Amino acid sequence: MTVGRAVQGIRRRTESYDSLAVMTVSIALAAYSYASLPARLVSVHSNTFTAIRWTSPVLWTVFFVSILVVMPPPGFEPLISPLAARPIWRKSGTVLVWLFGLAQLWVIGLLVHFLLHNKVTNNGTELIHIAARVEGTTIVVTAFVFWLLDAGGPIARQAGLPHAPDFLWPQTENPSLAPPGWGPSFLDYLYVSFTNATAFSPTDVMPLSARAKMVMMVEAGASAITLVLVAARAVNILNA
Repeated sequence: MTVGRAVQGIRRRTESYDSLAVMTVSIALAAYSYASLPARLVSVHSNTFTAIRWTSPVLWTVFFVSILVVMPPPGFEPLISPLAARPIWRKSGTVLVWLFGLAQLWVIGLLVHFLLHNKVTNNGTELIHIAARVEGTTIVVTAFVFWLLDAGGPIARQAGLPHAPDFLWPQTENPSLAPPGWGPSFLDYLYVSFTNATAFSPTDVMPLSARAKMVMMVEAGASAITLVLVAARAVNILNA
């Protein structure tokens, strides 16, 4: 495949406006979740939490801008050639998203720790709001991990570069049910992340690679801790 044909493929199969809109809302949710971490948690490990609280929204914004620069919406030319930017962009984006994932696991771990010691909040409604923001961010972070991980990343998928897939999609099993040239977008990966986080297992999209299975396992475990332990504590407070 020539570079010209690959670029044409990218132009035809960029993220749709709907997908980019959902991506924008997802990043805004993640940034807000970090910026609104409970003050009690911030005060306990002030240096660590202050860094996570204020650096993460900035890094999320930089990440989103880089996506628009390399893979703009349909009808716009990329400011940087996607194929030329792919090696550096994918590595830096992957490192950034994994940092978000580690920060999220740190937040969940400390939230559970202080919850067990009754040092978070005694307000059930507030605790549910905290759990919802934390769980929402877990889903968003994992969706971006899937998006960057599967089949060499979004640029490789859109350009049709050969790469082993990490997920088995129903559309690839039954091409007749999918539109011509179909490829998964961020919306699809957000759906996979949501169903895995709420069902604690894959649903219609099956993981193929060991790394995809590991990510799904970690997300399901983190979601189970957040939803079961934190939500159960909130219900007990509300019923008291």
